[in-house]
Amino acid sequence: MRKTDDLLIELNRAFDSYVKSFFPFEYQNKTYRLVDIYVASPWARCDVCGNHPIKEVSVIGSSDGRQLRVGNDCIDRITNRRLSEWFNDYRRNLQNIINNRKYIDGLSSIIEAYERMNFHFKCQMETL
Repeated sequence: MRKTDDLLIELNRAFDSYVKSFFPFEYQNKTYRLVDIYVASPWARCDVCGNHPIKEVSVIGSSDGRQLRVGNDCIDRITNRRLSEWFNDYRRNLQNIINNRKYIDGLSSIIEAYERMNFHFKCQMETL
């Protein structure tokens, strides 16, 4: 496995831990969970406040199967967290890792080669 794969796994673990830390949550006397987050095309309307257009949509589902499409302001307000900001940071970090994959993996390979060479050199010095 490459270093970027390790980074992506760690980023996804952090994402899962963060989401599990406060979901499910209560809204209007019902229990909700996060179902999906996406960028809407065409833009959508928030089912909580009616704001239009919203581009970033969080879909939350209640225990009775009802789903709401919620904008950033409302998801932050009803969860009492800065969820939208955290997801934007997550997406930015994900894209940064993907965009720099060849550099991350290349640098990791160089460091591993250096460590192998250094270890080999130490072993040779000890036998002298």
